Amino acid sequence: QRIQAFSTFKAKVKLDYSADDNSASATANIRLKKDSVIWVSLTGPFAIEGYRIMIRPDSLVLMDKLKHTVTRRAIGYLEQIAKMPISFADMQNIILGNPLFTKGEIRSYRHNHNRWFAAVQGDIFKSFIAVVSSPHKLVLKSNKIEQEAYGVKRSCTLSYGNYQTADSVL
Repeated sequence: QRIQAFSTFKAKVKLDYSADDNSASATANIRLKKDSVIWVSLTGPFAIEGYRIMIRPDSLVLMDKLKHTVTRRAIGYLEQIAKMPISFADMQNIILGNPLFTKGEIRSYRHNHNRWFAAVQGDIFKSFIAVVSSPHKLVLKSNKIEQEAYGVKRSCTLSYGNYQTADSVL
């Protein structure tokens, strides 16, 4: 089956964040115009919208609905927030379910029935990718990214699941 081309994308995503002693959950309503703009609305407990974010290839606008502030920054601000090199294309890939940081040396590979696992060592990150086969295509299930620098180990896991078909596209 041929992968369908698209120009726009819409998704509702559950987000869970944790770092040291801080954790939070939110729902993100995301709209994307391919290679052009990403709009995100973050809603917390009691369905209260906290943030609206517009990301373009060269800039981002962050509207804090609770503090009534608007912040405009260059796209490099994403790197400051995430504390890692991340671009507009990387953000688009996260939303679309494409793996990140896949360039480098394949350190390990395993295949088990309909699942594939790979560990890739890049210049900055080690990326662990898990993919499953569904009818006529492969679907990313998780992408864990690790970095160890100056004795500190950081990791981020992106998990994908509970996809629902909309407009005959999964």
